[in-house]
Amino acid sequence: MNNLNEKGEDSLVLTEDAEGNIKGTWSGSVNVNGKRINANTAQLSGQTADRAYKITAMVRQGVVTLKYLSRRGFHYLTLEERK
Repeated sequence: MNNLNEKGEDSLVLTEDAEGNIKGTWSGSVNVNGKRINANTAQLSGQTADRAYKITAMVRQGVVTLKYLSRRGFHYLTLEERK
């Protein structure tokens, strides 16, 4: 459940290349991409027409935890845009 009391089923499908670049699909329709930061952490971002997402994925003791920010009407810079 988020801070707007929205809740429901979700999905995240990711692939990673040899350089640690990650891409995939969140919720079946949101394209996300990012980079592995270290052995246990990756940072991703994605957006739709009205929302921007910033995601940190962490693995600790075999458990994956996602922390994310979702903003309406806001654009997070992707790693490529920051260069």
